[in-house]
Parts: sequence; C-alpha cells; structure tokens
Amino acid sequence: MPDPSRSGILVVDDSPIIRDTLVELLVEAGYDVQVAADGLEALAKMEVALPALVISDLRMPRMSGEEFLHIVRKRFPHIPTIAIGAGFLGDEMPADVEADAWLEKESMGIRKLHRTIDDLIRNPPPRPVPLASDPGPARVRRDELGRHVIDCPHCLRFFTIPDPHPAKPHLQTLPCVHCKMTVAFSMGGPTSDHAE
Repeated sequence: MPDPSRSGILVVDDSPIIRDTLVELLVEAGYDVQVAADGLEALAKMEVALPALVISDLRMPRMSGEEFLHIVRKRFPHIPTIAIGAGFLGDEMPADVEADAWLEKESMGIRKLHRTIDDLIRNPPPRPVPLASDPGPARVRRDELGRHVIDCPHCLRFFTIPDPHPAKPHLQTLPCVHCKMTVAFSMGGPTSDHAE
C-alpha cells in the first residue's frame, strides 16, 4: 500500500483509453490519481497541487511530453517522473527525455508499472526541493525583431506583448498565450536588446 502522504500521481496522456486504463490500475493499487490531456493542462493542475509523481506520454498536442517533462524537471526537480510512449525502440529511454524512468506502453505490464512507481516514490532522485516563493514579475526583453517579449514563469515559454505605453511603467498583468496563467510584468525594469 502506498504511503498516503506521497500517493498523488498525475497521469498526462492525450489518449482517453490510456488515461482511463492507468487510472483504473493506479486507483486499484491505492494511489490518488489526477489526469491531464496534455502538458499545458498538467502544468495548470500542478499550480494548484503538486503530485508525488508524474507519468507522462511523449507525443501529445499543444505541448509535447519532452517539453512538459523538461519544465517539470526545471520547476519541480524534486518530483520523480516516468515517461511513457509507443513506437520507440525497446526499453531504452529516447534521447533528450528528462525523466527518471521510461516505460514502453506495449511492454510495460502492470507489475513493471507498479514496481517503477513504488521505487521512485520510496527512493526519489536526490534533487533539491525548490523553496516556495513568488516568482515575481516576469522579465520583459526584446527579441531579434525588436518586439517586447515575456518569458512565462509558469510554462517557461515566451510570447510577445504589444508595445507598452512609456508613461505606464507600473506592474501589469496578461494571460500567457500558451498556458493562460496570469503573468505579472513591469515595463520599468531593464530589458535586453536580443533574445537569449
């Protein structure tokens, strides 16, 4: 039986069949499970409550699993992650995937899934737990075309904003065009001339 204090699992997959199957298997094993259809929906859920572990498909619309897992590793490095996928070569994790374990959908099996989850929850990777803090206003910079650009602190993607009114340097807010989370920014701070 999983430890109830660390039993929350977030399953991220655009296939309703895969999501429903994983939920059924995990709930039967005593885990508390949340689901998301893609990386953006998963990030929104993680803004509300952090899971003990994330299971994510790699091929999804709007935000790929590779990108989502990269963001989780950067923003929530203490949360263990399992990447799942189909059509890859065997049991070896695909290149450039930032996950703690890899399971091929066709060959993972119930025992292997439970063993992998249990191992990661009982022995999470030794990465630091970030301090809970407000990220503060987003940084406004200029891209190579001279447009004002904001890096979203939630999904780590950037988006352009209209040219600001120079007489209004106060704190402003806009929804991120990608994840729809509210991003605070100030035009009074420094900007760079080029995208990084």
